[in-house]
Amino acid sequence: MIEFMSCRRALLGLAVSLTCLAGCGGGASDSPTQLPASLSLASSEAQAVAGGASVTLTASLQNSSAPVNWTLSGPGSLNAATGGSVTYTPPLPSALGAATNATVTATAGPLSKAIVLSLRGAPGAVWELASVPKADVTDVQYLNGRFYATSAAGVILVSSDGATWQPRHAGGWLRAITYGNGIYLAVGFGNAVFKSTDGDQWLRTTSIEEAGIRDFYGVAAGNGMFVGTGIGGIFSSSDGTTWTATAPAGITYVSRVAFGAGRFIAVGTSGLYRSDDGMRWTQFSLPTRFSASDVTFGDGRFALTGGNGDIYTSTDGTAWTLSASDVVGRSVSYSSGRYFLVADNRITSSTDGKSWTSLYAKTDVTYPLMAAAASGNQFVIAGMNGLLVRSADAATWTPVLDGPRTDLRSVAGKNGVFVAVGDGGSVWRSTDARKWTPAKTLVSAYLRSVTHGNGIFVAVGVGGTIMTSADGDVWTPVAGINPTINLSAVAFGGDKFVATGAAGLVLTSSDGTRWTAVASNTSASLVGITYGANRFVAVGPNAIITSTDGQKWAAGPSGTGWLQAVTYGKPGFIAVGYHGALWTSSDGLTWSTATIGTSSDLLSAAYGNGQFIVGAVDGTLHISEDMARWQQRGAGSNAALYGICFASETFVGVGNWGAITTSTK
Repeated sequence: MIEFMSCRRALLGLAVSLTCLAGCGGGASDSPTQLPASLSLASSEAQAVAGGASVTLTASLQNSSAPVNWTLSGPGSLNAATGGSVTYTPPLPSALGAATNATVTATAGPLSKAIVLSLRGAPGAVWELASVPKADVTDVQYLNGRFYATSAAGVILVSSDGATWQPRHAGGWLRAITYGNGIYLAVGFGNAVFKSTDGDQWLRTTSIEEAGIRDFYGVAAGNGMFVGTGIGGIFSSSDGTTWTATAPAGITYVSRVAFGAGRFIAVGTSGLYRSDDGMRWTQFSLPTRFSASDVTFGDGRFALTGGNGDIYTSTDGTAWTLSASDVVGRSVSYSSGRYFLVADNRITSSTDGKSWTSLYAKTDVTYPLMAAAASGNQFVIAGMNGLLVRSADAATWTPVLDGPRTDLRSVAGKNGVFVAVGDGGSVWRSTDARKWTPAKTLVSAYLRSVTHGNGIFVAVGVGGTIMTSADGDVWTPVAGINPTINLSAVAFGGDKFVATGAAGLVLTSSDGTRWTAVASNTSASLVGITYGANRFVAVGPNAIITSTDGQKWAAGPSGTGWLQAVTYGKPGFIAVGYHGALWTSSDGLTWSTATIGTSSDLLSAAYGNGQFIVGAVDGTLHISEDMARWQQRGAGSNAALYGICFASETFVGVGNWGAITTSTK
């Protein structure tokens, strides 16, 4: 009996233990364990460009069925407020303001995650020269510790050592430069006067035309005054902004001016002039008949040169001595202890104005030399057609301006490679839009247009020239094209190339090598073409034609004026041309005329990052997001912009004198 009771108590204890284990969760359960919910975000890009490509953001929600909601803090927009993913569209450049980022937040119940997208400004706002226009370099001076060279392309080149030069955009057709009164002053044709306090940032003065100035040829500073000479006579200013005509009555042309020994000396075809204050002038003459062309001051004396080979010098500008004869030169300058006498194809130098030795010579007289300057043992010589050379020993001379020298007509880019084409078979290639090298091509024909499609670049030009390249470097001419035709433009779209040219010429090709002529139903020269909204649009003088397949073409409006270029962007098509002509269309079929705010000839157009960019003959750029409101910007020079493209988040413009300008912000 006792044993039975003991067993019974043991069984009851086991049952209690099992019950406790089950109730306390120590054993098996009918309900699974609930894991915590989590939310994570992923973004297709870490940054966005104003007006650029959209960014996709995706939410990953674990252990929760709550809906995902999206909010945005900052500029731009989202395409949805709920869902597993959203698309963020950056703001247009004009709406970016000072914002540097945008925050996209996803919430699901109590969970929240955010991604901060970095924002940067769109290309098109700031432009820099990648290749300085090889226009005439009209003057070079050593001023206040640096070399300064002026250019007919409105560029001032600056160098501290004569070897490395940086372009600074001023404007106008510049002819001469000086420094005085804490101000740099550059002058030139068309009433051009530009001021700078640091030699880097230049502004055009405004009170010029009132003084009757037409073209400046020379400028000098002294006694708290600036004196400019040129067509119209002599003009004086105390600040470089407000000018007064000061030449004696009847004097209409004075070429050059210099300051020294407390006075100004000016020379011209009608005589020599002297002034102590730059305001009141006295005409004087030399003992012998002498036609002076230039004057300079250095080492305590003036030096006069003329066309007959004589050099006259004076310590005070009053008493003059014949110091040398048979030393031919039309201009003279002084720097670093030397006088420089410049003739069309040679430069001689002298330390005393009496004994002259050869410094530099060239056989070509087509492009004359213009000026010379020195600092210590560094010599710099300037001339027409982009000549700028330097020497450290006055014996070996090295050009300092590299890059293309002929006019560039078109530019295209793809996959980080840019190609520019132009006159004389010129083809240049770059992988960053900053450094350019000549490509390998055997043609010498004038190339007018280049595009990219189907993995190749295609360039076209006069004399039936068509050539292709897979990398933009090595080019292959296409055989079998009629050499009597002239091609002006080429575009790619709808899996085919279309090239246009004189007298309504249209050629099509699927591979860039086999081409077929088609009827365009116009006799106008078609100088521009683009593809967008599933159609080609070609333009020319009083002509806009369209095609959905490149085979059948329909005429657009007439009386458009001489159109030069056409492009397509998100808002639609724009066509531009001479005298500020602008036509716009949302679909390429219905066109209306518009205004762009200039009467200058418009030569090129491109679209990128929500902006149309139009290039003009005077080097200005016109920018719009909506084809209606336009802003004007400078491109770094006055070179005509014949071609513009957008690729790899970069605008590239090409033009006159081998100019290449770029914008990445």
